[in-house]
Amino acid sequence: MGRLNRNHGNDLLLVASQILGVQEVEKVRVTGVDRLGLDMRVTSRVPKRKNKVQTDEFRIGFRIPVISVEDAKSEVLK
Repeated sequence: MGRLNRNHGNDLLLVASQILGVQEVEKVRVTGVDRLGLDMRVTSRVPKRKNKVQTDEFRIGFRIPVISVEDAKSEVLK
């Protein structure tokens, strides 16, 4: 997960804003990966509230259950 967070930060920001619909994203971290999907923690600014941020947890499921680490990498990067 550390490598995913370090090397694909821009991609994770796009997922949070475009797929999950979170606006004003500040930080995204993958917190867990299993054979059915991945968990993300997204921190964003609260619109119309000065210096206010909120953190939400999201679950993104894979299209098919994965069996190996290689399969998980392939699903995450699709």
